[in-house]
Amino acid sequence: MEKTVDQLIRELRAREQFGAGRVEQLGYGATNLDRLAAMDAHAVVIRSFNLQAVPGLLQTPAYSEEIIRASLPRLPRAEVRRRMLLKSGRSQMFLERARTRTGPKALFVIGEQALYQSFASVDVHRAQLRHLLHVMSTAFPWTRVQVLPRRVVPAGLLSHLVLWSFDEAPEELTEATPSYRRVAYVETGLGGWYSTRSDDLSRGHGLFADIVASSLGEYESRQAIRTALGD
Repeated sequence: MEKTVDQLIRELRAREQFGAGRVEQLGYGATNLDRLAAMDAHAVVIRSFNLQAVPGLLQTPAYSEEIIRASLPRLPRAEVRRRMLLKSGRSQMFLERARTRTGPKALFVIGEQALYQSFASVDVHRAQLRHLLHVMSTAFPWTRVQVLPRRVVPAGLLSHLVLWSFDEAPEELTEATPSYRRVAYVETGLGGWYSTRSDDLSRGHGLFADIVASSLGEYESRQAIRTALGD
């Protein structure tokens, strides 16, 4: 008997999805910025990769507003402003922690195309690049920023990934590693998705490690940002 379309769609779902799913949508979409800020506040290690834009925790308010408007053009102006303020507050809280000795270890990888891709205003984009250099020079050594060259295809064809760790567990993830102590988060055009499954976390950490290995070192990354700023 031929399977129905409904059956085929149901079979796309993994047999066991405990600990993984779509992030709850709020208001005009899956913002959940307050929840993400709470994750940042409790994390001891944050790993973040964004191919096309500066990661949210390192964005200036004006750059953040332009990103929101470009990615969600149908949002009302008031909602764009509201989200920008929420994102700005989240970024500010992270930077305040990052400049203390008790702050989280954080590693950000930015696609080189993000250094040249201006979403609206050239002045806003240049101010964002200067902010990146400022963070790299003032944050404690355990906050690092690296650039993935444009010629490199990111591992897993990733464009966005955030990994939070809430303990100092070994980097090698096994079945015995408490999955609830780590979270992987991705964003797509269809919404945000999270997972605490050990297999997803292992895959996510492995992909992130491959991206870091393909990225420029910190000195070369600074030079890449300065070159983009000069252009």
